[in-house]
Amino acid sequence: MLRTVLGPLARFIVAMTSRLYWVLLAYVITRAIAVLVMMKLEGWKPVEAYWWGEVSSLTIGYGDYAPKSTTGRLLAGPFQFFWVFYCGPAIIGHVVAFLFRNIHILTHSEQEWLFRVTGIVYDWVRWMVLVLQKIALKLGVSDLPPLPHADGSGLPRLCPEQAPDTDFAEQV
Repeated sequence: MLRTVLGPLARFIVAMTSRLYWVLLAYVITRAIAVLVMMKLEGWKPVEAYWWGEVSSLTIGYGDYAPKSTTGRLLAGPFQFFWVFYCGPAIIGHVVAFLFRNIHILTHSEQEWLFRVTGIVYDWVRWMVLVLQKIALKLGVSDLPPLPHADGSGLPRLCPEQAPDTDFAEQV
């Protein structure tokens, strides 16, 4: 039963994420819905509700506007979760994919910098996944899939070093 629901949902999310305009449209629509919901539940003016959404979606969190009602707080969570853990990474992923697709427009030093930063982010995310898996195991969740690309120690494999740039070396 669960697989029959999750399969189509997963395919829909992947299809939606594959186009930047769908991600941006989802972001704008959820922001508009959040404004309407917070205006109704919290009695905020449109500008106040918009400001709360802006600060929340960018993970700034000034604290000048925050839902006070239990219902407002319960509904704020899914909005914030969606903006921070879906929209943000999806938009960044599209930008990175664009840069790598058009890597010839970057200088050699920019390519090196991009590769290093991507490796650092990759290693950091892999570490976070490992920590979350260990926490889940301590909480009794035993049906976790194995961490991909783990070596025999159970630790994630770090991002490999870039191969020497032979073209650049020959030009010098």
